[in-house]
Amino acid sequence: MNGFFAGDFFMNRLLTKQSLFFPFLLFFLLLLTSQSIYSQNLLPKPDTSSTRFFYRDTTGKVTSVSIGGSFNEWDKTRNRMTYDPRTGVWSGTVPTIAGVEYSYKLVLNDSLWITDPNAPDMTEDEWRNGIIVPQEYGKPYIRSSFPALNKRVIKIDSVYLQLESDKAPVDTSSIKIVFNGIPMPHFRTSLNGNVALRVKEFLNEGENKLVVTFADLKGNCKANQVIKFFYDIGLDSISTPCYFNSSRMYEVYLRSFGDSVNLGGFKAITKKLEYLKDTLGVNILWLMPFQESNTEHGYNVTDYYKVEKDYGTREDYLNFIRKCKEKNIKVLMDFVINHTDSTHEYFLDAYHNPGSKYSSWYQFTNMENTDWYHFGVERKMPKLNFDNRDVQDYFIKIALYWMDPLGDGSCTDGIDGFRCDAAKEIPHSFWNRFRSVIKSKNRNAEILGEVWDNANFLIPFYKNEFDALFNYPLLYALDEYINRNDISALTKRFHDFSSLYPAGYQMVTFLANHDNSRAASRYSSPDKYKLAMCMLFTLPGTPMIYYGDEIGMAGKAQPPENVRLPINWSEVHRQIKDSLSILTFHRKLISLRNTVPALSVPFDRNNNSLEFLSTDAPGVLAYLRRDSSDTYIAIVNNTGRVIRDINVELPSRLQKSSSATEIFSYNAFTTNVESPTLDIQGKFLNLHNKILQSCSFLLIKITH
Repeated sequence: MNGFFAGDFFMNRLLTKQSLFFPFLLFFLLLLTSQSIYSQNLLPKPDTSSTRFFYRDTTGKVTSVSIGGSFNEWDKTRNRMTYDPRTGVWSGTVPTIAGVEYSYKLVLNDSLWITDPNAPDMTEDEWRNGIIVPQEYGKPYIRSSFPALNKRVIKIDSVYLQLESDKAPVDTSSIKIVFNGIPMPHFRTSLNGNVALRVKEFLNEGENKLVVTFADLKGNCKANQVIKFFYDIGLDSISTPCYFNSSRMYEVYLRSFGDSVNLGGFKAITKKLEYLKDTLGVNILWLMPFQESNTEHGYNVTDYYKVEKDYGTREDYLNFIRKCKEKNIKVLMDFVINHTDSTHEYFLDAYHNPGSKYSSWYQFTNMENTDWYHFGVERKMPKLNFDNRDVQDYFIKIALYWMDPLGDGSCTDGIDGFRCDAAKEIPHSFWNRFRSVIKSKNRNAEILGEVWDNANFLIPFYKNEFDALFNYPLLYALDEYINRNDISALTKRFHDFSSLYPAGYQMVTFLANHDNSRAASRYSSPDKYKLAMCMLFTLPGTPMIYYGDEIGMAGKAQPPENVRLPINWSEVHRQIKDSLSILTFHRKLISLRNTVPALSVPFDRNNNSLEFLSTDAPGVLAYLRRDSSDTYIAIVNNTGRVIRDINVELPSRLQKSSSATEIFSYNAFTTNVESPTLDIQGKFLNLHNKILQSCSFLLIKITH
């Protein structure tokens, strides 16, 4: 609940009750007071072609404040605040685009990055970045709301809104609110535009939609402002394709996957299927966009039914699919539907033409159809309007086409699933419908969603929508562990996975992709990189490799082209022959994953396949993986020091086990080969004559 106006509302209500409400009232006032101090009541506000941010220093030690975020490439030097000694407040502007969501932080004294205490919303991951969706300057706007935009809630009676205008007071008589299609009465909670409405009786399980129209006393109007939130009453389990749990996935950028004979495209990758399946050992390919586009990366599509001409012909594509089927390789297509390219024929028809049948297909922001909402800062990526049923029908038809391109009613000639780009940008209602249609065509089709966020945002996408999501929470937790040996970051994430997510949920685990820095550049040393790989392939989830990472390609993600360079096939061939190469290391881990079924068992509320264990060596991580017949223990030393003769405490059910056998190790050495190194005594697994180097990994099989 936001403290900015709730006090007015509840004070009026509670003071009419008997004294038994007084303890609650006192608690609420204390909560309200503490929140007001924290929030500083200095929310960002629209300015001319920009957004103005504020900060009040209560320590007297701040000498500079700047703003870094996705709107300025996180450059802390570009947008600095100025100090007003009369008010004691720092303020500054950043050029922004109305309707685009940005993440940001404040930087104090050029060194300390902090979450803006006045942010309208913030991410719920370890980064705690502020979130803002700028409003149009000169028009009234919703300054804050509860629930916040796109938030998941598990309990709610009322919605609260803070309405504001910089030109004049809000005309409270103009406020009209429609909730899930029903005009709703509302309560004024103060003399200005703060309102509340009771929605408990009208809630939908899943996505709920609020449409607000209001004006100020000068006649400036804000029409049809939309706020959506997700009401979750819980979901115990979902049904997902079983094969995905034991798969090994590989992301391919076709343009960079060619060689000197075949430039990147379907002919080139078809010739590399033997390498991918038989040499490397992957069995799912995620192809970055291959539909016709006028950009190299392909994420703004111009024709959804055509193969990108640079990648070959339709027959080249169909032959690739046939060869993948023969080798039992599944193919996921990148499904980019949040936006089109600005040269797409439907957008061109609607541009500057309000009478076009496609005018309502896009999110135009003026009556002339000359301005529009777009994806991020890319104006050439106009956003589609998925509240339009025709738009939904169009993209479902496209999905079905790629599942059955020959139109013979069979999916044997088509893709095996979808990687859905920018899934968070598209309404849940569409993904509900999409899943129903796709699964009726092929119940084993894998539906994978790209959602960069924490559990609170991820969970709703499993509710009759996606089979799997990308495990960004684990990626960040691995960063915390590998870089700072923070074991708690890992254990917390896996506790969330088993307690919050529905049984059957699937996650793709990864160290890099086309939007993030390459794995070799993500970690401070090759040893750290290999340690992360060991964990990736022994922890729950479907592991994914980004093309080229298997040979140690490096690159930081700014600019993105740095991580999309062509793969060096000469280096691939060299490393295949090198028993100590990073490619050989990948092959060993993939083989391990493929031959040890316990490593692929899901970890959820119905499958306790992962358990964290205690050791007598501070800072050493140990975890157990198991299936119905076998048990394995992984020991990870990331402490920065050499560990000798470690002891691992076993669960009671394993304390009568007969033996322990090492099956995989990295940087772990035996000092005396003639003496036993592993045994079980009482409640401990003992590692005798064993040295774990400062960055090392060991996997042990326990025989019951």
